[in-house]
Amino acid sequence: MTELPITPADRDFLCSELKACACAAGARLLLTGGTGFFGKWLLPAAEVLGCETTVLSRHPERFLEEYPCWRARRGFRFVAGDVRDFALPGERFDYLIHAATPASLALERENPELMESIIVEGTHRVFDFAAAAGVTRALNLSSGAVYGPLAPGCRRYTEEQRCAPVTAYGRGKLRAEAAARDFGAVTARGFAFVGPFLPLDTHFAAGNFLRDAASGHEIVVRGDGTPQRSYLYGAELAVWLWRLLLAGAPGRAYNLGAEEAISIGELARRIGDLGGVPVRVLGVAQSRLQADCYLPDLGRLRRELGLTVKIPLATALSRSLDWARQVVSGRNR
Repeated sequence: MTELPITPADRDFLCSELKACACAAGARLLLTGGTGFFGKWLLPAAEVLGCETTVLSRHPERFLEEYPCWRARRGFRFVAGDVRDFALPGERFDYLIHAATPASLALERENPELMESIIVEGTHRVFDFAAAAGVTRALNLSSGAVYGPLAPGCRRYTEEQRCAPVTAYGRGKLRAEAAARDFGAVTARGFAFVGPFLPLDTHFAAGNFLRDAASGHEIVVRGDGTPQRSYLYGAELAVWLWRLLLAGAPGRAYNLGAEEAISIGELARRIGDLGGVPVRVLGVAQSRLQADCYLPDLGRLRRELGLTVKIPLATALSRSLDWARQVVSGRNR
């Protein structure tokens, strides 16, 4: 096997855990959004499995300039296109993983109608193509944002909770789920993640903390640090996505994330300790009627697919910081 752009420990984890997905060897896979965070983990997983993979991305050349090791990868083809109007005439595929999405806070603020439209139109186009291309198993990547506010008295979201999204992104994802369900696709509702390839300069608190620690700078928490989150590591994410694609119930939605709750303030402190940098919390904790929790209940995933977290948060943060240091070091050359 060619060397993967991930650590040996993560490569070994993928090789071990994906044995349950060996039936995918030689299958033809269409992966949309294959150059984002999810895609960068799904690509080495597809190579481990031996899939013939076509990657649809708006800017594949930008990705290949950053990761030139993928240019000559056997079994991979990168195609430039928008999910709303791409064309692959006469192509046949066995599997589809639809991961393309405009996850942009700027677009959410400046043009929410366009945000929602891109998600919905793109998903309809992708699944219309999947029907014509003979796809037999499909996975649609959605988000915990489809739920909206937690039900009173609850700390975790379950798949049975009524969905009432409050953002254009969440509304778009919920409408996209309907298109996926009509096709018979499995849907994964993602929560929070950490690991190599996590953006370090956007709206992800974990990414910003890793960037500051890797740079030797003080970590600053803008709020009061009390919101609760949970973080699934990228290598585990890739394995779970493949398990959902191959064994999830068609038309069913599954929460995807970790269950170990951690406050944003404690996350900053743990990363600060790993990086040897101070942490400052600017906000003052205030009493609230209900805690700010964005935590998935993974009961359905455990019962139906037997999935449990195997990479603990401490390991995930340590590996993530090692990667962030390499990125920061490369920027400073």
